[in-house]
Amino acid sequence: MGQYLPIYGRQLANHTLGSNTAGFFFSSGVTWVDFVVANWFETMNNLHANEWAQWKVLEDYRKRVYALPKIAEYIKTRPTSVM
Repeated sequence: MGQYLPIYGRQLANHTLGSNTAGFFFSSGVTWVDFVVANWFETMNNLHANEWAQWKVLEDYRKRVYALPKIAEYIKTRPTSVM
């Protein structure tokens, strides 16, 4: 992860997530892509917490997706897993 996160992290933080006002992957609003990406971000956080800590904008995005009412409700009741 160490070699790829800086490359993809910058791209996502600066160009994809940082370039639209919706706060999600696409400016039209939340889509299934946001769920996939947020889940991947959670896995990266679980597996590589030290490296992940420096990517606040990506973690904020994950929290924004997970704060959606129906998603937040599901997250509270789902089984815990690293992956």
